[in-house]
Amino acid sequence: MTSFLQDMRFGLRQLGRCPGFAVLAILTLAVGVGAATAIFSAADAVLLHPLPFSQPERLMLVTKDMPSFELVDSSASPLDFLDYRAHSHAFSAVAGLANTAFNLAGDPQAERVSGKRVSASIFPMLGVRPLLGRALLPEEEQWGRHFVVVLGEELWRRRFGANPAIVGKQVRLDGESYTVVGVVPPFLQFLDVADLWVPLAFAPKEVAPDARGHQFVEVVARLRPGVSLSRARAEMRAVAARMTGALPDWYPAGWTIRLAPLESVVAGSLRPLLLVLAAAVAALLLIACVNVANLLLVRAAARQREMTLRAALGAGRLRVVRQLLTESLALAAVGGAAGLLLAALALAAWGRSAAAGLLRGQHPAIDARVALFAVGLALATSLLFGLAPAWSAARADLRSGLQQSARGASAGWRGVRLRSLLVACEVGLALVLLIAAGLLIRSLQRLQDVDPGFRADHVLTCRISLPAAEYRQPEQVIGFYRRLLERLRILPGVVAAGAVHQLPLTGGNSGGSFGIIGRPWPPGQPVPDIDKRYVTPGYFAALGIPLRRGRELAFSDTAEAPRVALVDEQFARRFFPGEEPLGRRITGFHGRGEYALVGVVGGIRHRDLAGQPQPTIYYSALQDPYPHLNLVVRSAGDPFALGVGGALRREVQTLDRGLAITRLQSFAEVRARSLLRRRVSLLLLAAFAGLALALAAVGIFGVIAATVAQRRFEIGVRMALGDRPGGVVALVLRQGMQPVVAGLALGLAGALAATRLLAGLLFQVGASDPATYGGVALLLAGVAAAACYLPARRAARVDPAVVLRAE
Repeated sequence: MTSFLQDMRFGLRQLGRCPGFAVLAILTLAVGVGAATAIFSAADAVLLHPLPFSQPERLMLVTKDMPSFELVDSSASPLDFLDYRAHSHAFSAVAGLANTAFNLAGDPQAERVSGKRVSASIFPMLGVRPLLGRALLPEEEQWGRHFVVVLGEELWRRRFGANPAIVGKQVRLDGESYTVVGVVPPFLQFLDVADLWVPLAFAPKEVAPDARGHQFVEVVARLRPGVSLSRARAEMRAVAARMTGALPDWYPAGWTIRLAPLESVVAGSLRPLLLVLAAAVAALLLIACVNVANLLLVRAAARQREMTLRAALGAGRLRVVRQLLTESLALAAVGGAAGLLLAALALAAWGRSAAAGLLRGQHPAIDARVALFAVGLALATSLLFGLAPAWSAARADLRSGLQQSARGASAGWRGVRLRSLLVACEVGLALVLLIAAGLLIRSLQRLQDVDPGFRADHVLTCRISLPAAEYRQPEQVIGFYRRLLERLRILPGVVAAGAVHQLPLTGGNSGGSFGIIGRPWPPGQPVPDIDKRYVTPGYFAALGIPLRRGRELAFSDTAEAPRVALVDEQFARRFFPGEEPLGRRITGFHGRGEYALVGVVGGIRHRDLAGQPQPTIYYSALQDPYPHLNLVVRSAGDPFALGVGGALRREVQTLDRGLAITRLQSFAEVRARSLLRRRVSLLLLAAFAGLALALAAVGIFGVIAATVAQRRFEIGVRMALGDRPGGVVALVLRQGMQPVVAGLALGLAGALAATRLLAGLLFQVGASDPATYGGVALLLAGVAAAACYLPARRAARVDPAVVLRAE
């Protein structure tokens, strides 16, 4: 330990004598360690420890698979949920959750808050203990006894001033009075976030025999102790078979119930992205280590006289290696601490950005586990980048070392070859990252050029939900939206106004089966499950969706009039090939209701820009009243500049002061948010690739500059014998680009294998796109040539007389 401390003090003094080298090496390490620590923190939160609950691996999401309906879904009807809970014995608890939202009454105006209807068992299942009061009780799941609410801590502090006397008070949600029974602390809310929780009590119509098509309950279960996942799956398959035998119309042959570990569901689509970023940051960290190793090799060459004298005075190879590795450890310790600080700053900035929502409630932070990872990473990198110079110094020949040091020369060709090898590796890794970033850039460009089938410019949207307690009758819902749309259409600057129950590009989907009158589906073939939307008159004009044939919906299509529907081009081509769909009649889910097709509109991308338009049926939200709609208002110019948003809010308040509108935004924002995940992955990968390019350029420059410094005598002799400066430049460039060319070949081969990880993030661009590969390789070759040219030009300015006189 005494020798180690002496070596550490000596190493720190050596770093202090070379501040430029120390700063460059520490910054390089800080970037690599900081990026790796930040990505590890996110991966730890999402992939390794996504659920901070007791035995999270025993929590299951219950889903269903209906191949006969081309449907795989995680939601269930209330009757499905009750059947699962009654007939399964492999679980210690089965809980249901349903997303909802409420108008929370208050001064000066109502506020729209997100909520969940949940089973009372959900809180003990997850181990969530209230801060105040109590959680929900099983008896409160009975209809009529469900008017109690548990507040989230954030809402309690923001809306009620953290008043502890709130327990037992009344609050009005959607016009109904609810008693506050407790306040719960923040906890990971899988599936979606919520401000408050109310009991999952089912209204009589929700548990009616014909209500199995109304599927909105997410089902979560915890395995009993000692029960394996395979046994639980077998039991749920038996439950599905029993339901098929009892209700074959609802649960046809092939229908089954599946169990998915909740941890994998929470990670969801983030897993490929985080794996790609983890691979990218690993490559960046390797580049940083190679760069520091090259810097240390250059520095070791300058210290060859010192190492030779140490060996001549009796120091063994192990002693020299230990000294150099201790200096590397000192460098890694400082760089690791700086990297940990950079990671903390990066995570704090992430938490304040819009991209934080991508992690669905998880908040990566520097905790003990992440800090331990950073310490281990610093130790590993010190060994990784310290081995090369230590190995090179340990293999130095004493006789030749003394001869070279007597002449003032340094390391020799062995060190040059090692540094060139490291440069080739560095260039190869940088090329892989640059190609990955290039593929994502091209993919995003093509995605932005996609025609979604509608026009998002000059469109304002917001969401309105009519409380069931105040709008009990369908006529009340229809009357409100009719009056509101009529008032909006006459506002100054408004071109068109309509509404839809689910906005395009928001990630959600509403599907269902249908039938064609006079054309039953062939036996044994899947019943198609297509997209459906509830819209009002004016919706297609507001979004610029073209009418191809027939007519649009009209306000004359009332509840008393014959039911009508529109379909899109994809629906017409798939189900009426070579036929005229207008005038044909279809049925809704399980044959409920008949609708005459009166129009065909253009197809649009509902789910996301990357997907193809799906066959869609548009039902009238006035004939089938839908209380929760998104307004879509097109204006003659920028809707915010024209004051359309404020006017819209005033019109809603005029019709009903208790209503709150939410998500007031332009449709351009909706479209941009749909690309957020791709933008974030591109920005992060591009940032890593840019850092890799900079580090590679610095590494190449450092190696060539050191090589030129070692060969000053040779270059001076060449020029004294008549070699021209241009020849010297060409020589240095040729020899400097040799490891770069080797690295480019290595990187192209590595990219062909590594970019397969990007397949799920690419759009209309192949993982081996030749244009991207060629362009990026030329870019890196150009940067490398520039890095070689600067020391080459310096070599051409060597004065032979000065060099020979010094020798």
